[in-house]
Amino acid sequence: MTRREARRAGRALFDVAVSQDDPARVADDLARVVALLDAHSDLEKALTSPMVRPAAKCALIDQLAPRLALTSISHRFVRLLADRDSIASVRPIAAVFHTHLLDHQRVIEAALTTAVPLSEEQAAAIRSGLSAATGRHVSLVHTVDPAIIGGAVARVGSLVLDGSITTQLRRFKQELSAEV
Repeated sequence: MTRREARRAGRALFDVAVSQDDPARVADDLARVVALLDAHSDLEKALTSPMVRPAAKCALIDQLAPRLALTSISHRFVRLLADRDSIASVRPIAAVFHTHLLDHQRVIEAALTTAVPLSEEQAAAIRSGLSAATGRHVSLVHTVDPAIIGGAVARVGSLVLDGSITTQLRRFKQELSAEV
């Protein structure tokens, strides 16, 4: 399955999940399927092998579905992927689905990099400020990078807000060398 087909499949699955009022549950189901494949490479090999017949792959999915507590939508979808020898596409499909779910829930992911760890209060204040600026709820992913010296770098979608000391020093250096 191509990337384009995976995007279309992810969108189609999302539309079906929304029509059934269950997109968050389907996202959880996809995450469990991906985690299972990540944890059991032999299972993934069996489900992606051209030597294993699609009927056997579907039977395996049918056995796994109750153990994973998959919704009927997710079960049928993963079974369809197995039947069409496209189970390897479940990861990009899950990623597309997750993106649509966040958009549906008016949530945006923001990556925040700071030189030191933040307290819960500081993280909440930054999350609140980014929420006010974007008009959406913000899911904050925080990383610590001492190389930025101080300040913070926030990435929200394609927008980068760089208030790091490293960037400020670089700009100051450029201004000084431009004056000479």
